[in-house]
Amino acid sequence: MLNEVEEFEILDQFGNKTGKIVNRGIPLQDGEYMGIVTIILINKDGKILVTKRHPNKAPGLMWEVTGGGILAHENSDSAAVRELKEETGIAIEQSELIKLRTIINSMFYFYQYLVILDRDVNLKLGEEEVIDYNFLSIEDFFNFIKSPKFISYIGERITDVKSEIETIYNEHFRR
Repeated sequence: MLNEVEEFEILDQFGNKTGKIVNRGIPLQDGEYMGIVTIILINKDGKILVTKRHPNKAPGLMWEVTGGGILAHENSDSAAVRELKEETGIAIEQSELIKLRTIINSMFYFYQYLVILDRDVNLKLGEEEVIDYNFLSIEDFFNFIKSPKFISYIGERITDVKSEIETIYNEHFRR
């Protein structure tokens, strides 16, 4: 929710919670990290969901996959479930999350997930989060994440797990 102050718990260099709580936008100190989740959702037809950010969210009007910060009271799994629900209206169980990889840079722990839904879903976009969506074939998706319309730093992290996504996708859809 854009109008609420979000609180995050700082992680240490090993990804452990430190007990230090900060509000969104507070600069991190050396050795402090914030947890971020990214969720790549594949529907029952084998199409991958991309969403367009609300213009009031930086970077506005850019395309991405679902994701966001891990709040102080959450772990990465519960944050992934919450973000998917907030941004798309899709409710899942934590057991539906497939953990891909955790990528660490100088300020963030990026926890990457894949969700394959074998059921129909009705999207209900979070009004303050997302203004549009599309489902792309896996080939179109991996081309689109390289385009200037897609948030580059998210696309780069997805490219890092491309082989894992393709392997899981192929095992599931080309049985």
